[in-house]
Amino acid sequence: MEVHINLIVPQYVRGIVEGNGTPPDGKIWLTYSMNKEDMWVASVPVPVTSIVNEDVKDVFSKLPNGKELEFWNTYDLSWASAKIETKEGEKYLTLRDEDPFDYPRVERVIPFAEKMEASFTIKPEQDNHGMLQVEFQNKQGMPAIRFIFDSDGNLKHKAGYRLRNIMPYEAGKEYAIKISLNADSRSYTFSVNGGKEIRGIFFQPVDGISRIMFRTGEQRHYPNPDTPVDTPDYDDVPFTGVSIPEAVFNIKSLMTKKL
Repeated sequence: MEVHINLIVPQYVRGIVEGNGTPPDGKIWLTYSMNKEDMWVASVPVPVTSIVNEDVKDVFSKLPNGKELEFWNTYDLSWASAKIETKEGEKYLTLRDEDPFDYPRVERVIPFAEKMEASFTIKPEQDNHGMLQVEFQNKQGMPAIRFIFDSDGNLKHKAGYRLRNIMPYEAGKEYAIKISLNADSRSYTFSVNGGKEIRGIFFQPVDGISRIMFRTGEQRHYPNPDTPVDTPDYDDVPFTGVSIPEAVFNIKSLMTKKL
């Protein structure tokens, strides 16, 4: 009997072991292959923290240099980076994306809340290509609320299956979104730059919110356990060495308040 196993997971993980010495930053450093192809490196702060109790007050220009991302999880690629950048005297968490197949992603664990207020400020550098999605998720990563700076120049939010336009956005301008949510009633209200309050409904019920995530692309659901492994037309993805026009989104701040 011949058995084929398709593992879309980190493989051949190697890390710092006894005798290698202690990394200067005190983190665990791991290297692994993904899908037996790309080589990745991950740094893991220790002790590992999965729960935080203090409200988030991340205004990046006010945080100490080198400590801005201390409580953030980052997914940072060569063609899709997630780094702190300084622009016109302000510090931002900047997501750059010119990768046709992947995206940068950053995630902040927040105090678990059934009711909460949050605000974040985004400064896009273009309004005719690229995308930024902002999700409010539970502790398992299931999203309930999604805002989108879309490639057509419109700021949107997910209303059930459909997307609903909020307003056009412009390159180079800052957009401060303030939101108040209630997981029990599956409802939220929000405003942009202090404008009219808009009401929305969770597109997926969750017990509460534990994470806020920013990424420059659609959530990937492929491949999955039902994806065929051996197909006649299986081949390499075309144009893997060609980049796309870079899209840049700057995150100025993220604030949360548990109610």
